[in-house]
Amino acid sequence: MVLCAGVLVLNTSCNDDLTEMNTSSATMQTRAREQRVESLIQQARAGDSEAYKALALCYRDGDGVGKSWCNMLFSYFIYCDKTGKDLKNFEEIVSEGHPYLFIIRTIDKPISRLTAKDRIAELAQVAPAEAKAIEAVKELRKIEDAINRPDIHKALRQAEEEGSEAAAMLQAFVLISKERSEEEKAELIRIADKYPYLYQLFDRGYIDDCMESCDIDKLQEIVDYYYRADAHAMLTPAHAGKLCVMRKRLEKADIIAPDEVETARLWSIMERNRE
Repeated sequence: MVLCAGVLVLNTSCNDDLTEMNTSSATMQTRAREQRVESLIQQARAGDSEAYKALALCYRDGDGVGKSWCNMLFSYFIYCDKTGKDLKNFEEIVSEGHPYLFIIRTIDKPISRLTAKDRIAELAQVAPAEAKAIEAVKELRKIEDAINRPDIHKALRQAEEEGSEAAAMLQAFVLISKERSEEEKAELIRIADKYPYLYQLFDRGYIDDCMESCDIDKLQEIVDYYYRADAHAMLTPAHAGKLCVMRKRLEKADIIAPDEVETARLWSIMERNRE
């Protein structure tokens, strides 16, 4: 009995060690994937076109970063912008059954034409939460009309909570299209924290007004938003150019010091590496 007890203890100990080793190995693999994403972000921020495509694949697969078809699309959009590729080539990195393909095939303009029940039903089979988001806005003539529809806001928020990225995007576009209260601003930031590309859309044409009126505080706020997008390698070539202009204005006002290294980095993002 003593021998049996010893074998049992040894076996339990070995199993515990094995479990700990497997857990440690999984943790190391996860960290390695996260470090690769961090490296790709820095490469993209330095202007490496291929890094944007690699990031798109990471978002597609959830490899070292949260799976997101929106962030996948935004990263691939910047890749296309820098290389001159057509965004329609997006299908090269997604399978035929990917929810994004169902969404773009379901959504048509104007929004009031979203009456094809069979297409929405097809989307529901692949991504029910996304279908719920499309269903919520299908009767609108344009997304801005959702501003005065609390029922649509509620439906979109519920769809987002169920996992719909389209619902989050639709809420963001409604908020971007209007003057925002502090509460609505906080809501927009909440969404942009998940999809940093959106931070570049906050300015709503304020840049020219700020430059003309010398509204330095507002200009600094917009610059901060751009850098939030940049921190995730979501700064587009066009917005990198705008950021350069804003930085020059802040330098002229002695708000920030000239930074040739940063200017060169932003220029590297602006450069189109046509293939």
